[in-house]
Amino acid sequence: MKRKIISMILCVGLAAQSSFLCVKAEKLNVDVEPVVMEFKGKSTYSLSGKKANKVNENKTMGEMLLKGDLNQFDSANKSEFLVNDGMVSFCYEASSKKMKATDKKWHLVNDSSKKVDDISLEGKMNKGVAIVQSSPDNNTWTTRKVVTDFFNKKKSNKKLYTTTDIELDNGCYYRVVIAYTLGKEGKDSKVLFVDTTKTKTKKCMEVYSFYISNKNSGTENVLTTPRKELGSVVNTGKDNGYSQSNELDQDDPHFGWTLGTFTINGFTREATTEDNVFLKNVGDKITLWFTLKQDINKLNGDPMLKISEDKNGYDKHFQVGKTNFNHGTLIIQQTDFEGNKYEPIVYTDFLKANASVSADTKVQLFEEGDYELTLDYEIEKDRTVGHSYTNYKITFPFKIRNGNCMVYPFDLSTGSELSEKSIANEGFKLDMAKSRYLTIDVQKSIVKVDKDGYLTEDVRFNRPAKDNEEYKAEGIYTFTVKNQYSDADPVTKTIYVGNNKYYKALSKYGISVDELNEQIHLGHTLKKNGTLKDTDLEELN
Repeated sequence: MKRKIISMILCVGLAAQSSFLCVKAEKLNVDVEPVVMEFKGKSTYSLSGKKANKVNENKTMGEMLLKGDLNQFDSANKSEFLVNDGMVSFCYEASSKKMKATDKKWHLVNDSSKKVDDISLEGKMNKGVAIVQSSPDNNTWTTRKVVTDFFNKKKSNKKLYTTTDIELDNGCYYRVVIAYTLGKEGKDSKVLFVDTTKTKTKKCMEVYSFYISNKNSGTENVLTTPRKELGSVVNTGKDNGYSQSNELDQDDPHFGWTLGTFTINGFTREATTEDNVFLKNVGDKITLWFTLKQDINKLNGDPMLKISEDKNGYDKHFQVGKTNFNHGTLIIQQTDFEGNKYEPIVYTDFLKANASVSADTKVQLFEEGDYELTLDYEIEKDRTVGHSYTNYKITFPFKIRNGNCMVYPFDLSTGSELSEKSIANEGFKLDMAKSRYLTIDVQKSIVKVDKDGYLTEDVRFNRPAKDNEEYKAEGIYTFTVKNQYSDADPVTKTIYVGNNKYYKALSKYGISVDELNEQIHLGHTLKKNGTLKDTDLEELN
């Protein structure tokens, strides 16, 4: 199984000597300005800033950087960024000086806190915590990653987070929280030889908030035509890897209502030979959308029915192992023209983190290939006694094909593209322009001259053509190109190879072998450069 790389790696760690919490990347570095808060006494960490003193933004443990091909959306708003290409990584460069601070100065100390605001940590914070959250609307936040003991030097180069194409295509708000406790010893003090020196402490929190969107994000909206809605829901039972496929009956809690709709658009037209095959031309941006039609905490308007957090979810068909699917998981897998299945792309917590009611969510832009998609989710129904849980999925396959019916020959000596009936002295190469599903056959023939000077065309082979195949032997090459998914007529293209005067004439005048025969037997002289000459004819067109 191939692995398809869809994003840059994002990491946050701590290098032992330089205190540099990021693997270096090329591209542009953009610093993000934080809100810095200090909490004294027994106060807890609060994102609202209650009981906190806001301090100068320079009073941080380091610097937060965004790395990628991006720039500021508006110079007036330094927290909005536009991505030109690829993913964006978040990195935090810790101050080497502050990491080496002595006990007499403000320095990092262990913190036993297990919570930052309403965000629960899996263990004690110890020497700081890094939290990454995302939101589609700057209101509902989903915690993406939590790293405790963040400033511990033994935790260098830990991966923290990678932006996803769904987030960037739809535009996403991010919040990175760096929380820690600083301590500072007071003046030395002893009572009867007992050290009574007191250590002051203060809780600190740096909050970096920003918005990132993709400059090239597919079709404008879900209503762009042509368009097609795809998929239907099935009951998959419970805790079986979403492997069953049962119709919904009237006793099913999902009966009679729809969670949401997948729509595909941005294609030129749908193939007539097979269902769910979409043809694209140059410039088309095929986009898949998901429109959530329900409040996931009150499905079908019922407060007793909600999307449950599937903590031990797995998908048997796509071989996605047990993990926390959270509130719905979207899985997409591509199979290429050679039958290679790429590793599935998995978006956990899809319904909560990426979709909101009445908003249309872009899922992904698609290139040529075969695709399978499923949205796995679990519904919880409150009962008088206890709760019941049922698994469901919306699943469907579809195919993307190039709508063209063309191949492109290139001269081996010059590298230039050859037009119809061109001649290449040293041969040519065939380029299918990544249209992997065309049917292309090539016929090679040569010109033979018999004793009386009569020309005949002798076919030497007729077989399928290959992408990037080179043709160097002297002869006439005729390609026939068919698109099995399109109603377009087959396209033929003829290229000549060699320095033979007959091939030169065929190319020069765009005539057939029979037509050249006719001109020669009418008494026209054929020169070495392929020109036909006599007293009456200067040039044949």
